[in-house]
Amino acid sequence: GVSGLIDVGNRVIKPIFDSLVEQTAQKFGAVALIPYVKGPERAEVKVRTRYGGDASQLSDIVRATLMFKIRPNVIADIYAAIEEIVFMSELNGVRASVTLLDDRYQHPRGQYRDILVLFKINGYACELQINVDEILIIKEGLGHKQYELIRKANDDLLDAAMRDNTSDAQTALSGKADP
Repeated sequence: GVSGLIDVGNRVIKPIFDSLVEQTAQKFGAVALIPYVKGPERAEVKVRTRYGGDASQLSDIVRATLMFKIRPNVIADIYAAIEEIVFMSELNGVRASVTLLDDRYQHPRGQYRDILVLFKINGYACELQINVDEILIIKEGLGHKQYELIRKANDDLLDAAMRDNTSDAQTALSGKADP
């Protein structure tokens, strides 16, 4: 289940992933933004509402962001870092591979831009977002906070409906859910 995934992610996978991110940041003059693992409450809701109960689909329990400062040739540096990650020798003995590279600079979704890299490390999915500082300042601003609140409230509403829990559904609706 989700708690087992979080435990393995925290104890086994996160140290490997964090090291990879920190090495890449150091080599390319980026900043590694490494949060704690995703919490169980949010992970459970996400698994139920987005993945039909299949916890193996959850790719962001172990996650990080590589932040590059805006400067000349920053895009070339970002792509060089991605190439380094894909071919990183440290991954050879770890059964690791890149499973998705979603370049949302080349193919944006709405106004937001980043590069999303999903990894499997010993069969465990991890997420790395790569971005420039100016975009992250916007992302972490009020607009993104509002988006996060609405997204969470919508997930909570769907989850409550799936559990046939009227009280939780009403709470989600009062919390800005936008069905």
